[in-house]
Amino acid sequence: SSPDLINHIVRLQLARMNPHAQIKVHQDAGDWVLTAHRIHVPIVGNPDVVFEVCHFHGCQDHPDRWQPVPVEPGSIFELNNVFPHQVSNNGPLERIHLLIDYAEKPQHYKRMRPGESKDYHNMMEWWPMQEEG
Repeated sequence: SSPDLINHIVRLQLARMNPHAQIKVHQDAGDWVLTAHRIHVPIVGNPDVVFEVCHFHGCQDHPDRWQPVPVEPGSIFELNNVFPHQVSNNGPLERIHLLIDYAEKPQHYKRMRPGESKDYHNMMEWWPMQEEG
């Protein structure tokens, strides 16, 4: 493995979802979404977590168009987060996923200092993606 592989990671995050919480229907946006792969690694979960994605138009009006995504701990999956997706944790336990946004080409970005936080909604202000080569 090469130490340069770190330059392919756009974001690495542990995402915790409280019991009985919901992530409403949304589509991720921004240039980084178009160039990065979103990898989910479920670490802690429960059978009452429902993760759904829709690859069709008009998902809100057609519940039958939503497809469940298996999210058992120990599994791994890639999500095209440009498509509408939603998550419900209907159980009494938290859900924790490791999220990895990985770009195929190395990226130039500013590294954050320990303890520093950033607003991902304004990501392009502090992390302009530039492809090498």
